[in-house]
Amino acid sequence: MVKKGALSLALVLSATLLSTVPGLAAHRFVVINAGRHTAPVMQISGVNRAMWGPNLIHAPVTPGMRAVFSIGEGCAEDVRIIYGDRHQIVWHNINTCTYNLRLTY
Repeated sequence: MVKKGALSLALVLSATLLSTVPGLAAHRFVVINAGRHTAPVMQISGVNRAMWGPNLIHAPVTPGMRAVFSIGEGCAEDVRIIYGDRHQIVWHNINTCTYNLRLTY
């Protein structure tokens, strides 16, 4: 009886843990350029790691343009935009699963 109860508890805990782990499937991330400067570079990194990945922008995001990206990992990311004049802005701990990034520079 104790073994059966322990097994049931283990199954319930496993199901609970699996249902609360965020999915790692690719998700959509939108960048809207509401500023006056063109953004030719966007990179992401794990939160507070500053290990920037490759440029995700294939064509510069010009003022008034909206670009959609596919992010293949978790939702919490640091995002770096480098503008054509080399000015850069970093947003820390952005939820790329639910947040659209609005550029205003």
